Amino acid sequence: MNLPQNKSCLCIFCYKPASFHNLSQNQNGFSESDFLKLFSRYIHLGQERYKQVPIAEVMFCKNCRVIVNSFCDCYSKMEFIRLEMGFKLQKLLQTMTAADKNLTTASLFQKQFKASPKLDSQEVNSDFKSIYKNIKELRKDFIIHCKVEAIKDRCKFLLR
Repeated sequence: MNLPQNKSCLCIFCYKPASFHNLSQNQNGFSESDFLKLFSRYIHLGQERYKQVPIAEVMFCKNCRVIVNSFCDCYSKMEFIRLEMGFKLQKLLQTMTAADKNLTTASLFQKQFKASPKLDSQEVNSDFKSIYKNIKELRKDFIIHCKVEAIKDRCKFLLR
C-alpha cells in the first residue's frame, strides 16, 4: 500500500508537529517500526494488524518521541529480566531434578516429615504428612510450570 507521505507531518498521538526521526540522533536506536512491534507484543496483538499502516506516516513529536523511546527501553529491560528469571527458574528445575534422582537425599528429605516415636500424637503425625504433601505439591507445580514456560519461550523465539 503506497500512499504519499503526509506533508502535514503531525504526531500520531498528540497531533502536534512531528519531528523527523534520525536514527543516528536517537540515543536508544528505536525506530517507529520498533515501537509498533513492541507495542503490539505488549498488548498481545499480532503485528499483521499494523501492516496496513505505512511506516513513513507514523511520526511523533519531540515530547511523544521521548515517551515512545522510554516505553521501548522499558520493554527491552522487561524482556531481559523475564528471560533472566526464566534462566534462574530453569537452574532451580535442574537442581530439583538432580535432587529427586539422588535417592539417599530424597529419602532423608521425606524422613524429615515423619513424626518421631516420642511424638505419638495422631494430630502431630497428620501435620507432618500434610506439610510433606504440600511441599510435594509445590515441587510438582514448580516443575510443571517451568517445563511449560520453557516450551512457551522456545515457541515465542521461533515465532519472532
